[in-house]
Amino acid sequence: MYFYSDTAPRNFADIDVWKMNGSMKYLEHFSNYLFLMFVSKRGTREERASVEKELLICEKKLKFWERHPRYEAAFVQKEKEKLIKAWRQDANARSSGTTSAP
Repeated sequence: MYFYSDTAPRNFADIDVWKMNGSMKYLEHFSNYLFLMFVSKRGTREERASVEKELLICEKKLKFWERHPRYEAAFVQKEKEKLIKAWRQDANARSSGTTSAP
């Protein structure tokens, strides 16, 4: 597991998620999503199997933060484009360019 576990005990601290910046939390999980997608395409068989569950958890978290009252869609879209561009550039720098990150 890289980021998310479906078996680890949940740590419920006194954190008020409604006071958090929904946009930034979304982008944090989106960054994780890009990494997990990269591993799902380029990783070993064991790594690909491992990230399948994590991708499902990550997608749930993205949906949660997308509905957060402090989520700004326009800001998130611009930042997502930057993250995707960075992942593509990095993938192209390391490979022949035939396969790139999402």
